[in-house]
Amino acid sequence: MDKQLLLGIDVGTTNIKVALFTAEGGELVNRVAAPTPWYHPQESRTECRTEDLWERLSELIRECLEPVDPGDLKALSVTGVGESGVPLNSSGEPLYNVIYWRDPRSVPQYEEIVRGVGREKLRKVTGLNPAHIFTLNKFKWFQEERPKLFSQLDTWLDIPGWVVYKLTGEKVMDYSEASRTMCLDIWKKDWSEEIADELGLSFDFLPDLAPAGTPVGGPRPEVARETGLPDGVTVTVGAHDHIAAAYGLGITGGEEVLGSMGTTDSLLLVGSGEDFSGHLDCQSMNVGCHITSEEYYGLLAIPQAGGLLDWLIKDVRGYRLDKGSLEARDDVYSSILDEAATLPPQLDRGLLVSPTDGANGNSVFTGISAEVTLPQLTRSLLEGLACELRWLLDGYRGDLWDRADRLVAVGGGARNDLWLKIKSCVLDKPISVPNTLDLTTFGAAIRAGTGTGICQDPREVGYGVVEEERRVEPDPECVADYMKQYEVYVERFK
Repeated sequence: MDKQLLLGIDVGTTNIKVALFTAEGGELVNRVAAPTPWYHPQESRTECRTEDLWERLSELIRECLEPVDPGDLKALSVTGVGESGVPLNSSGEPLYNVIYWRDPRSVPQYEEIVRGVGREKLRKVTGLNPAHIFTLNKFKWFQEERPKLFSQLDTWLDIPGWVVYKLTGEKVMDYSEASRTMCLDIWKKDWSEEIADELGLSFDFLPDLAPAGTPVGGPRPEVARETGLPDGVTVTVGAHDHIAAAYGLGITGGEEVLGSMGTTDSLLLVGSGEDFSGHLDCQSMNVGCHITSEEYYGLLAIPQAGGLLDWLIKDVRGYRLDKGSLEARDDVYSSILDEAATLPPQLDRGLLVSPTDGANGNSVFTGISAEVTLPQLTRSLLEGLACELRWLLDGYRGDLWDRADRLVAVGGGARNDLWLKIKSCVLDKPISVPNTLDLTTFGAAIRAGTGTGICQDPREVGYGVVEEERRVEPDPECVADYMKQYEVYVERFK
């Protein structure tokens, strides 16, 4: 192959994905994936060994490059989950496992931080509604619960930053990932001395900041041998997964909104700083720095959306997700959701599901009896996810949602027409589905290409891979029915 190629890597919550695209046209050349190797060292705790993560990722990179001439690969970048990270000593060796971003162990530290700094100050400076998931809480847990290891801490890297470090030996973090630490002053675009001082904590262990797509260097020789990466490939600074997907789609403020339907079900709005700085009273939206230097984003998210569907399959249906292939998993999902699609909305029979109730964040199921079937429960769960997203959106007083003419859906959930139909009606917005749903790897690859001058900015030129494949329009009668269900949902759970 004589085309210039770009590689996108996504270290996601559920899966690690690696994909190759052509620099001209963004054509998908190859894609491989495998589950992210989390494990549970004890009840309610979830971690990932860095050696397991690197072994799986390096195997996937080598596998993805097998059908092509590696010399055609010109640049690569990485996306991944926010909030999690890798603490390194001065020799660059990990001091501790990766802590899962939703792991609850740092709740006491979170409460301590909120008391010490103040919720409003944290919100004003970082753009985040304080929560235990953010990285700052993990810093404090590490300091208080593993003080000997913390004393050896030299650098704390986010997951994309750690992958870049493994590849090149350079330590850097982009602004979109830094926005998820609860340490970044998003308006000054620098680590917040104010928050550090309030906590009596130095942020010297946080890396230099740079825009996503900034060239870092080439792979180290031993890494090139292990992964099959060519010496001449340029590794660029990584980014947060949702933001990379929005960039790859070319989403701009006031035209489209990104809907990511995967482990997390979310809406991502893109705009200027002014579009968000006056709406920090919205308790359901987290604001951060976009991949591009001049833009910001607002993220509304239901963290356990995909996890609830996994629960239905794994614990109710009895299918072991970790034992089957990705294709087998998709078949099981399709079977369950196809059954649910034959049913009417579940409000009339009193079955309601709240993925996150207002009291404690746990999921709540009401109206369950011995006669409830799995398809009924599945449909009610999808309806509850859509209602919860609508409730989060109603807390935002800005006009970016109203200005947008469509929602662009990506992720595994966008394969299911039932979920799309329910969401379109509850949100009362047309939903477009692009040709490819895995926009995280595409966004990473294209950002690597634009950062190195190999390809054009997706906001200025369209790529066929992200053109609309199908469109779901909200049916007026369906909208009216679901508005009644939404009113009951809000009254019951909020």
